[in-house]
Amino acid sequence: MTENRNLTMCESTRENPLYGNIENQIYPPMSNVSKLPPIYAPSEQNSHAFIGANSMRSCLGNYAYVWLKSGESFWLYVTYIGRQSIYGYKWTYFGWAYSAVNVFMIRRFFCAK
Repeated sequence: MTENRNLTMCESTRENPLYGNIENQIYPPMSNVSKLPPIYAPSEQNSHAFIGANSMRSCLGNYAYVWLKSGESFWLYVTYIGRQSIYGYKWTYFGWAYSAVNVFMIRRFFCAK
């Protein structure tokens, strides 16, 4: 029963141009992600305040440096922007890892183009 509810939710968002095509966003290929993130960490002074998921639309398909309310900051290659989460490849000490970031945890962001 849970699977049917998830499929229905995915089908309804798949048609919405605001949230993109969800079918290709579940673990997208890493072909667009380079081996390393940009070599610099941007200044928080040059970043944008996070207002909502739509404020990160310009980062879709690009690298974004994200500052969380917890104090953590990291590079994220943004692949999908949902209502409550931003999905993409997060840079860790071990390389890129696909992850989701709750939009309510994001404080600021910087898009690198």
